[in-house]
Amino acid sequence: MKALTWILAIAAGTTIWTACEPANAKYIDLATGQEVVLERDEEKGEMINVTTGEPVKLYVNSKSKDTIYGPSGKIVNNEIVRLDNMYVYSGDEEYKLKLEKNGDFEEKYGDEYKVKSDADGDYKEKRGDDNKVKYNREGSYKRKHGEDYKVKRGDNGSYKIKRGDSYKKEVEEDGDIKIKQGNVKIEIDGETGERKVEVDD
Repeated sequence: MKALTWILAIAAGTTIWTACEPANAKYIDLATGQEVVLERDEEKGEMINVTTGEPVKLYVNSKSKDTIYGPSGKIVNNEIVRLDNMYVYSGDEEYKLKLEKNGDFEEKYGDEYKVKSDADGDYKEKRGDDNKVKYNREGSYKRKHGEDYKVKRGDNGSYKIKRGDSYKKEVEEDGDIKIKQGNVKIEIDGETGERKVEVDD
């Protein structure tokens, strides 16, 4: 009788605990890592996040542990590619990968992610409209992060850094340095080390 009482108590506790969980929270959006409630758009055939109304490209069924491609419903467990901090399905029409025998490499996912690397050492990378990197084997380098951060380095040792409108630094080939931080301007002679400071009112 005691054993039966314990079994009933455990069963009741399990039922209460299960009932407290969200009924539909069994999918995880791979783009955000968050649990989502999904429903199929009958007209387009793709899975939609009920809260945002946006289509979900890749999601995980937390019960079966399968990764599913939203537009088709296909299980794509071993066909996922990680691009930086983003996961994509290798069969997605927006994903392109090209490898040449000479070592040239190109990878692209729509307009969100592009990487191109040549065998001779040239490299380009673009993530959305805000993040861009470009360099070549001679040593020149460019980096842009939105409008607030830009770096440009020449193959002769010169470079420029810009952080918004409040900070700019330029180092010229001969070693001369110019710095602007807020209303302060500093110039340093690359040969003598002589420093000039000017403060704007």
